[in-house]
Amino acid sequence: MNTGGKLDIAKEAAKNVVSTLNIFDFVGFVTFSSQAKSYKNNLIEANKINIADIDGYIDGIDATGGTNFEAGFRKAFEIIDNSAGSELGTGCETVILFLTDGEITEGIDNKETLLDLIKELNDKHNANIFTYSLGKEADKTVTKYIACNMNGLFENIENSLDLQKAMNSY
Repeated sequence: MNTGGKLDIAKEAAKNVVSTLNIFDFVGFVTFSSQAKSYKNNLIEANKINIADIDGYIDGIDATGGTNFEAGFRKAFEIIDNSAGSELGTGCETVILFLTDGEITEGIDNKETLLDLIKELNDKHNANIFTYSLGKEADKTVTKYIACNMNGLFENIENSLDLQKAMNSY
């Protein structure tokens, strides 16, 4: 996600979304390319200190590798699994905001197979998944398919203002 300043746009949108959270929310943060990485291995309370730490983590993100949706979803659900049944969540609504600027280059690339995996990972969580495709090169088929089948919404985003507005309206 390094072409045309899209990484900077995505970082600003992510920080903007995180800034809307409060101490009654719990948050996890995953980045993915060829592999997925997370800020923490569990959800954390969205207090001011944690939000500032997440902002610092977001600032340090670099664009490397390919595009592996599977790895991103596996890591997101790992965090949710690690937090389930503990005080690391509200026990209410679980939402995943998924942003990409590319086409799948690694991992499961068939939309039906990927959706089957997501449904299996989501079985005990019932998470709503909102997907955002940033730029002309971004996948629109798989991301829309996931959102429409996971009680979410799909947004095709052309610029930074549209991305921030769309992600803040989940």
